[in-house]
Amino acid sequence: MNQALFQAALKDTGCFPRFVSECELTNFERCLEINLDDPRDPSKIVYPLHVIGVIILTARVSGCNNCEEIRTYWEDHLDFFKKRLYDCPDEDYIPSAQTIRRVQTILDIDNLTQVYYEFFSKPAVAKAFDAFKDQQAFIENNAMPMPPELKSQVDSMVTLQWATLCQHFNEQKKKLEKEFEERLKEARSARDDALDNNELLKRTNQELSSRLQEASEKNNELHAANENFKEELNKKNFEIGMLQERVKAQETSIKDLKGAFDKIANK
Repeated sequence: MNQALFQAALKDTGCFPRFVSECELTNFERCLEINLDDPRDPSKIVYPLHVIGVIILTARVSGCNNCEEIRTYWEDHLDFFKKRLYDCPDEDYIPSAQTIRRVQTILDIDNLTQVYYEFFSKPAVAKAFDAFKDQQAFIENNAMPMPPELKSQVDSMVTLQWATLCQHFNEQKKKLEKEFEERLKEARSARDDALDNNELLKRTNQELSSRLQEASEKNNELHAANENFKEELNKKNFEIGMLQERVKAQETSIKDLKGAFDKIANK
C-alpha cells in the first residue's frame, strides 16, 4: 500500500484506516519502544519517546504539517490514544509544541514515517490481528455469565487479596516511616552535634584571638621597654666614655705634675 492510499483510508475514518486495530497500534508502540534509543536524561523524561513518536507519525500521515497542528491533533484524539497506547500521558501532560519540535530533532521522522506505512500495510500483520480479533469475538460470544454465588466468592477472594495487599502496603509504609523518623532523628542529632562543635570552635577561636591580642600587646610593651633600655644603655655608655676621657686627662695632668716635682727635687 502506498502513502496516497494510506492517507485516503485515513480520511474514511477521520483518524485511522479500517484495517488498523487497537492491538496493531499497541504493537507498533512496543516496536518503537524496543528499537528507539532515547538519548535524553532518564531522570528528566516526562514524555516517553515511543509514545510521542507514534502520535507524531499518526498526526503527520493524517495531514498535520507543523508542531502546533500535531499538538492540537493529540488533544482532539486523546481518548483514542489513551485506549490504544499503554504509556500515553493524561491530558495534563500533553507536551508543548516546543517539546514536540525537540523530539522531532531526535527522531528520524522521514524514515520512521516509511516504517509506519510499511508496518500497517503488511498482509501478514493484518492477518495476525484479524486472528486476534476473531479470538476476542469468540470469547465475547461464548463466555457465559458468572453465577452470582461464584461471582460473590470471586469478589470475596479479590477483596481478601486486596486487603492483604493493603495490609502489606501499610506495614511497609509504617516500616518506611519508622526508618525515616529514625534517620531524621539521627540527622537532627548530627546537626545538633555539628552546631555544638561549631559553637565550641567559635569560643575557642575567640579565646585564642584574645590571647593572641594579649600576647601582641605584651610583645609591644617588651619591644618598647627594650627600646627604652637601649636608649638608657647608650646614654650610660656615652657618660662612661666621657668619664674615661676625663680620667685620661687627669692621668696626663698627674704625670705632668709629677715630672715638674721631680725636676724641682733634683735641683
